[in-house]
Amino acid sequence: MTLEASSKTGLFVSFCNASLCNTLALYGSSPDGHLWYLPGLDCGSWGRNCRAWAQEPVVPPGSLNFVVPGPVTLVFERRPSSLRVWLPDHPDKAVSVADGGGSDLLRIRPDVWVSDMPVDFDYARFEAEVTKGL
Repeated sequence: MTLEASSKTGLFVSFCNASLCNTLALYGSSPDGHLWYLPGLDCGSWGRNCRAWAQEPVVPPGSLNFVVPGPVTLVFERRPSSLRVWLPDHPDKAVSVADGGGSDLLRIRPDVWVSDMPVDFDYARFEAEVTKGL
């Protein structure tokens, strides 16, 4: 599944079940497609107030871009025990967040959340990828 969203400060991608979420805070990327992220585990149902954040964000080497006005495109892949996220054309640089147990909900919010942001999902591309994989 492909997502296009806009945020000036970063995106929280949360993989949730009925009571908790595991979250990837995404803040940028390097020119070669590595993501700048901070993983959080056992977060509240909206992807905030995580019990365990990584000590330091994972920052790729080189200059960063992504946290700028305008659209950001990400690709998602559901795995049996995790959710993988990467920039288009860079599946080899995917980052992942663990399934907290029965996770079936994807929440995407701007880092500084005042209101919901516009999000477009590319279902046609998703269906083509699923069909291609059969």
